Amino acid sequence: MEYKKLVIIYLLVLFCENTLGKCENSFTTVNENKIKCKNELIFEENFNRLSVDNDYAEEDNYNYLNSSVWKREIKIPLDPDYEFCVYHKLEKGLRVEDGLLKIKPHLLEDFYGENITYFGRLQLADCTGILPGECSRNAIGFHILPPVLSRRLTTRDSFSFRYGKIEIRAKFPEGDWLYPELWLAPKYTTYGIGYASGRVILGMARGNEGLIKNDGSLEDYSSRVVEFGLRTGPLGASGNITEEKVTKRHDSGSWTGDFHVYTTIWNSTGFIFKIDGEVVGQLRGGSRQAEDQNRMAPYDLEFYLMLGVGVGGVRVFPDGTRTGNYEKPWKNNGAKAMFRFWQAKDQWLPSWKRENARKTALEVDYIKVWSVCVSSVELIRNHRKTVPRVDTLKNTGGKSITDNNPNVNRIMNSRQQLNYNSRVERDRKNRLRGKITTDSPVKTVNIMRQRKSEPLLFRKKNGFPEVFQRAEQRRTKMKSEIITIKPVN
Repeated sequence: MEYKKLVIIYLLVLFCENTLGKCENSFTTVNENKIKCKNELIFEENFNRLSVDNDYAEEDNYNYLNSSVWKREIKIPLDPDYEFCVYHKLEKGLRVEDGLLKIKPHLLEDFYGENITYFGRLQLADCTGILPGECSRNAIGFHILPPVLSRRLTTRDSFSFRYGKIEIRAKFPEGDWLYPELWLAPKYTTYGIGYASGRVILGMARGNEGLIKNDGSLEDYSSRVVEFGLRTGPLGASGNITEEKVTKRHDSGSWTGDFHVYTTIWNSTGFIFKIDGEVVGQLRGGSRQAEDQNRMAPYDLEFYLMLGVGVGGVRVFPDGTRTGNYEKPWKNNGAKAMFRFWQAKDQWLPSWKRENARKTALEVDYIKVWSVCVSSVELIRNHRKTVPRVDTLKNTGGKSITDNNPNVNRIMNSRQQLNYNSRVERDRKNRLRGKITTDSPVKTVNIMRQRKSEPLLFRKKNGFPEVFQRAEQRRTKMKSEIITIKPVN
């Protein structure tokens, strides 16, 4: 078993290390089209496109948002998070200036008048929601209107991908009960709606300067802690939603105080998360429910980018926490959660107004996505599919198996290609000795035993022992030094 693991590791190294002037295989797809080579830049947004577009502008000349790439989500958020805001189409609060995207929340009453939250009616034009409750609401009793206006952008209609390296340079918003929404959301609902089809958190720190548990553990949920993670689970069953995360605590300040580079590497074996080039942790991902599902399910399909600012809700801020001199004002499972949040505005609103509310904005400098290399698992799977039968090799005349067969994917590099003439002769001898009874598609990889004084390396492939060597000696010598990988017929 250990030798098989070593084969997988070193095959990955051989195929995925950068080679000058050579295209290494990628397993990334973009809008359902496969990307040929790894490390291809498949998406780049620097927010520096010059134009005039009154749909987004607050001035005549500015750097505007590329509306062919980004679409605004316009809805009242419901299950699974029930954020305390409405994602609106108003121009104010969404700006692109000096090469930065800025998304800033505002109070609903600042636009529509005092007490509109308690007594108003909200009808969203151009609503992107599916359910009626996502597009309109009447304020009745404690069932109030969402008290905050926010913005959310997606690339759902323009750019989706499966497997890649995502890099985002951003500054997170400051203010109690605010948080950044840097997500990968599923393009399809193949595994179900809500979190059933997964969600990837590309970096998140809560806006509260201090937020700790009241149970004596003093667990920290403040802006000093950044999180990456996965949320997976069925719609409407919050107890069954699985949240896997990795975290990092800031040494001397908060993650909301400055720009940082947040990186996620997603391939068919899991996720790796980094901040400013330093690895924070990794997650395997996947919650396969049936044998016919991919091990990475639901993270084996295409996802798209989502940016926004979230407010409150029933999932991001744990119950039983305290920030500053007051306790969290609502319960996540309470029917009056949003009502309790708005009633406590005198406690949290001052944190939004610091420095003229400038720090409540999510600021994004750039977003880049690259294709990634074939993972070790897919490498072996592809290998099994592409190794030809022995009788096919007889007709190659010593040429590469791909020279006259465009249907065979070439996944072997020059260091691994066999001398086909020698292999045919070797297989003939093996059949004479009864080693192989049929032309079975077999490929072997020889691994030398590891010496204490030097690392394990691939050695040049040796033939089988000589015909005249004793069988007992041959079995002893080859017992643990050869691993045979048989392609599935």
